[in-house]
Amino acid sequence: MMVWKCIGALSVANNLTAFSTPIFLSGESGVIHAQSVDENGNIKSMFPIPAGYLNTMKKFPCEKELTTSIGDQEIFGFFIEPDCSFFGPGQDLEEFLLRNIEVIKQSPVTYLSAVRFLGLGVEDEIHAIREVGNLINNGDVRESFVSFEQFCVEKTEQTKNIENLIEQLSESGNFATTHTIVEKLMSLQESFESRHFKQALRACLRNNQVHWIAGDADIKRFVNFLINSGRLKLTETARSILFDQMA
Repeated sequence: MMVWKCIGALSVANNLTAFSTPIFLSGESGVIHAQSVDENGNIKSMFPIPAGYLNTMKKFPCEKELTTSIGDQEIFGFFIEPDCSFFGPGQDLEEFLLRNIEVIKQSPVTYLSAVRFLGLGVEDEIHAIREVGNLINNGDVRESFVSFEQFCVEKTEQTKNIENLIEQLSESGNFATTHTIVEKLMSLQESFESRHFKQALRACLRNNQVHWIAGDADIKRFVNFLINSGRLKLTETARSILFDQMA
């Protein structure tokens, strides 16, 4: 199996808080490649980057040894200034983004991308859309952009109900309340959006009142529903928090 070494990432500016394109080399070849990813977030192939494109981008180095192969999880690159970078799989990137979210907010376009990547709440996304809109000088264009983007963000009563319950789960102070909230969420599982799976799993991981009883039948069923139906991938830390209790 061919092993690819991540040598850095490409960005459009020197000091831009942003997602970037990881770049790879393999063997003795000096041709720089990027990854092509399938719908499951796994690397399906590597393709050479045209030299002309490379010449228009700023290249940042990957400071740590990082290798991958076809079929492995997608590798992401993210920079908060050149001296604060991330290279790794998506589930680890989520933790990095959440730790640095207040800094990321200073770059509206990147913040909107981060909100969508993390699956944050509808209100967070609408706020981020408005912040991006504020960057547009033309009033008509700004209004059209904000209106269209907000229209694309579903804000139904069901959505608000699910997100309120997830917030309650995150703050639940006892086992009985946790069981009740999980029961209500499971009754709404057909209405879950992609963002809700991530939100709910984070609530389970943050609140020890949830993951301490992860072995209980209803909690176990709920966690498995989030992971399987949401097609979520867990960090090793998250997996040990949840599945050690389930064992």
